[in-house]
Amino acid sequence: MKTNFKYIARDYSYCDNMKEVNFFAKITPEMEAYRGKHVALLGNKIIVSGDSAYLVWKTAKKKYPNKKPVLAFIPKKEAFILFL
Repeated sequence: MKTNFKYIARDYSYCDNMKEVNFFAKITPEMEAYRGKHVALLGNKIIVSGDSAYLVWKTAKKKYPNKKPVLAFIPKKEAFILFL
C-alpha cells in the first residue's frame, strides 16, 4: 500500500502526540533550563531530561510504562532550526 505522506502530515488525526508537538514548538521560559538536553514529554510536561536520548527514553518508559512519551532535543540558544 502506498502512503501519501503530504496528506498524513496535514491530517493531525494520524499523530497521537500533537499536544507534545505543539508544546515543544514553543520554547517557554521554564524550558530554558533544558537547553542542550534531550527531554521526554507527556502532554505539556517534561517528565525526564538528560544528555543521552536512550537513557531519557528508558527512564521515561520505566516511570510511565503504559504511556507513549515524545522524545525531543532542546537546542542551545545559538542553534538554528528550520521548520519546513
